[in-house]
Amino acid sequence: PSIITVYGRKLRLERSLIIGISQSGEAKDVLSFIMHGNECGAATVAVTNTKNSPLDREAKYKLRLYAGVEESVAATKTFTAEMYILALLFAALGDDCELSEKLRKVPEAIRRQLDNRAAVAEVAGRYMDMQECFVLSRGVNYATAAEAALKLQETAYIRARAYPVSDFYHGPLALADRCIPFIIFAPEGPALDKSVEICRRLREIGSELIIVSNSPELRLYANEFIELPEEDCDFISPFYSAVTAQLFAFEAARLKGLDPDRPKNIKKITVTL
Repeated sequence: PSIITVYGRKLRLERSLIIGISQSGEAKDVLSFIMHGNECGAATVAVTNTKNSPLDREAKYKLRLYAGVEESVAATKTFTAEMYILALLFAALGDDCELSEKLRKVPEAIRRQLDNRAAVAEVAGRYMDMQECFVLSRGVNYATAAEAALKLQETAYIRARAYPVSDFYHGPLALADRCIPFIIFAPEGPALDKSVEICRRLREIGSELIIVSNSPELRLYANEFIELPEEDCDFISPFYSAVTAQLFAFEAARLKGLDPDRPKNIKKITVTL
């Protein structure tokens, strides 16, 4: 968006599909890009939770979340709802009936993962004095690492940094030691080998690892292990990983006596340009 809102440049978007994502539908930078897309003749889509919001009105096509009022500043259900509707779109565009069927089973599986709250709280309790951490993943779950770090920052005030496993080797690995814990999201799938590799390296350094996975192999490297559901589709795993990440942040904040729904210094709606 900064190409348009900061630098005032134009793009050739006439054969493009542009998807603008905003829970409130009031993000001005996203809206500006959608408006520019309309001027170019692009197909524009709004993914929003707020009907008749500026973004919803401007886009040619509307994909509404219908997730109910987002009362928390930390906006947890927004993340998973947006991810879900994008996965549905991906499956529809690719005519992927198998993925569509797997997506239908996700809500019930998430409910079961939420029932795992006690186990997540137990792990969070052991790290309630944590002031900083790294969060790592690879492939489609890198977004999970970013979501986990953000939630830890804004609800539990933990200085968390997210990296894809591959990037962590290029410099940040120098910061790894016994004093900074790692949270690693590593479900079984194409990226698992890379996750095993980084876990092995970090344990050699002496780092403490909180591993969120469904891989028996990774239990060998974990100081703490949080179980994910068995799943044979890599594109589905972020839903379970994200909910686990949000639960961990919630419990970390609660154990510190903080209100995770009302973090300091943050507004409910951010309308950056």
